[in-house]
Amino acid sequence: FNLSVPTALMFLPRFFKVAGLEKKEIQELTNYLVELTLQDYKYLKYVPSHLAAASLYLALKVSNHPWTPTLVQYTSYSDVALRGCVKEMEETARAASTRTLTAVFKKYSLPKFSEAARLIANAL
Repeated sequence: FNLSVPTALMFLPRFFKVAGLEKKEIQELTNYLVELTLQDYKYLKYVPSHLAAASLYLALKVSNHPWTPTLVQYTSYSDVALRGCVKEMEETARAASTRTLTAVFKKYSLPKFSEAARLIANAL
């Protein structure tokens, strides 16, 4: 048997499929936000599925896509339930380029990752 602890990244493929997202840009934005949460203790209060849903919510918001009833059903999180986590993620994303830990920001600033860090920094 190969057992492991679920992480937020494990929930994202399912959420992308439910959302019908084939755009790499939104997927990279979501991955970037999830990876940013790994650097901060304040996100330990959220379960991995909540972090995945909140990161997708914020990526969709930045890309002008709605949080649909289908996403609410499959993630089990309404936009109201995600608000607190999304607000914290926005603050973390705004400060990402000036923090002492900038590896994730630099990684997601590359064209290979759709320049997700720059896209979200400009949108917030």
